[in-house]
Amino acid sequence: MKKIQKLGRFQELMVIVSELFRKRREILRFLRYIRSSGGISGTVDNEEFDHLIGLAKQSRAFGGPLVEIGTLFGLSTQALALGKSQE
Repeated sequence: MKKIQKLGRFQELMVIVSELFRKRREILRFLRYIRSSGGISGTVDNEEFDHLIGLAKQSRAFGGPLVEIGTLFGLSTQALALGKSQE
């Protein structure tokens, strides 16, 4: 049983590795972009981040979840979570 499980995990790992190998050019292009741009930065600056926290705090009065569509690096998601987290 354990041998079958291990073989299954090994096969899963091989699928992941082969997919990464197939996409190696895209991955390298992305890594070069990150290096040339000085790292990953989102589209939310500090002022916008603080404003999103404030908006999320105001939304506490209404209850229920906040739904964000189209996150890029998750900076706005972090701000909304920080502001909404009091529930």
